[in-house]
Amino acid sequence: MKFLCSLLFIAVCFSCQKPIDINQEKEYIKAQIDLVTQAHYNKDANLFYQPNASEWYDVRSGQITTQHKEEAIPPTQAYLDQMEFKDMVMSDEPIIEISEDATLATYSNSATIRGILNKAPVFWAVAWQSTLRKINGEWKIISTTNTEATPSISAKVILNYARDYTNASDTIQSLYAMAKCKAPDNRDFKTLILSNHKDSKMEQQSGANHYIMKQGAQNSWSYNVNTKTHIDSLSTATKTFVQGHELHWLSLFPEDRFSKASFDGIVSFKDQSAFKVTFENQVKSPVNFYYAFENYQPLGFEIFPGPDQDKVVIAFENWEQLNNLNMFKKATFTQGEEIFEYVFTDIKVNTLNDSSFESTVNVIEQN
Repeated sequence: MKFLCSLLFIAVCFSCQKPIDINQEKEYIKAQIDLVTQAHYNKDANLFYQPNASEWYDVRSGQITTQHKEEAIPPTQAYLDQMEFKDMVMSDEPIIEISEDATLATYSNSATIRGILNKAPVFWAVAWQSTLRKINGEWKIISTTNTEATPSISAKVILNYARDYTNASDTIQSLYAMAKCKAPDNRDFKTLILSNHKDSKMEQQSGANHYIMKQGAQNSWSYNVNTKTHIDSLSTATKTFVQGHELHWLSLFPEDRFSKASFDGIVSFKDQSAFKVTFENQVKSPVNFYYAFENYQPLGFEIFPGPDQDKVVIAFENWEQLNNLNMFKKATFTQGEEIFEYVFTDIKVNTLNDSSFESTVNVIEQN
């Protein structure tokens, strides 16, 4: 009889417990992790470690170490004092998993961090997972695994931020860009560039020379407007020349033309701090793109024509808004001591079709 009463007592106790509200527990966990973000801006190492247990496992760089809160606070405070955070952007909604009895949980997320550390610009794209245990009624971190993005993943992050700056989206299917140009000897000429995701076409008229060149996924050719002669293919150097003039398309979608994007550090470009993203062109030569550290604005790029030629540095200038896009209206090509200026007089979005890239009819009027 006593045994039966004990069982009944236990059953009553369990039936009186409040059901676990998993969603509420997730909010408690999220609030704890949010303290870490606040601590970055408040420069408060104590707040930084408030969500942590007195000790925890730290997993990174192929090692597992035990961290103690009282030992971790001083070096973290020194780091926070030396760091000016520009922004800390969570890339995704956090993934929070909780055990059925709400005693153990994991929190996973990724973020980009941009700031000035010891007067030098820094950038990290990171992902992490924290394991939390309910200790004395509070969620506390007992283990954290940290990973930093590879150069290729970091490059993708930077390119996405650059597209946010320009407001570029998948709705952009083609670009038309007409420019009045000036050579180093003050000679005037005109250039027209057509681009879409798979093809590029360039028309250029300079003095007695007037050519149309098409480089595409399926074919390439050139056409002499004056002699009306057609060549069914382009040399590798000419293909590179045409692609190197697709300035606006390259400012939005460089991945369409080049491969193996890799973040190569923060450097100086045209006297300002810039993210450097290196690509590889079709002949496996590097193509370096630069994006402003302050706002990810595309600044320009540089190409390397050949071993006996100076690199060509292209800079984007005079930004304006066009059809909700941020676009530049001027570009300069610098090769050695020579500077070519392109001033864009007409930029159109989504006005082209496939036939636009195959036509040999000149758009630029003959002088």
